[in-house]
Amino acid sequence: MERFSIASFTQNHQHNPGKRALSQQGYGIIGKLYQGATSFELGYYHAGAGSGDQTPVFSGVFIGDGSASGLTSLDALSKQTDLWVQALYLRNGSRADYVLGGFGKAGGTGNPGQARQALAMGIKYDF
Repeated sequence: MERFSIASFTQNHQHNPGKRALSQQGYGIIGKLYQGATSFELGYYHAGAGSGDQTPVFSGVFIGDGSASGLTSLDALSKQTDLWVQALYLRNGSRADYVLGGFGKAGGTGNPGQARQALAMGIKYDF
């Protein structure tokens, strides 16, 4: 039996309201296909250019032109074997330096504009 679901969201972050607030808007869309014991997921997440005057070291938000980023994620999960695979591609704007947390050397910090990619796999088997 095949089923398909789709979801989306928008977000608006505000930091330190009233003090030249740092803000950032973003959105995401994700689709999931269930096919028997396996599911496939494709998602896109967008972090808009930040505005304000705080540093990214403090807030984690990059500001100004070229600071937007997009993350594409493709996932597969098999419930029968507890096998999962995830492929990620992060396209940073020319002034953005977002990283893929938890993926070690998937692009170091200090390289604004660098695209990053990662592949993760896992398996669990109970004897």
